[in-house]
Amino acid sequence: RHVRERQRLEETIKDFRQAARRKDESLAMAFHELRSPLTAISGGIFILRSNRVEEHGRAVDIIDRNAKAQEQLIQNLLRLSQVDGLDWQS
Repeated sequence: RHVRERQRLEETIKDFRQAARRKDESLAMAFHELRSPLTAISGGIFILRSNRVEEHGRAVDIIDRNAKAQEQLIQNLLRLSQVDGLDWQS
């Protein structure tokens, strides 16, 4: 009986470790994805600071599109944290 309980516990621990690894991998990918819009937003700001007024409309579009993308990524992370029972909004 104890052997079966121990095996069951070891299997549960293994499952938890695999789930934690998958979560860590997902978070690493999400943080990488958060950097991409920031890079584009920085590029848009660079264009706005330049003297190329004809490019300003394009820069605003870049910033707007990537700010929205980043907002969506953050919302997805917050939903993930709620599923996991974490409270990252505090």
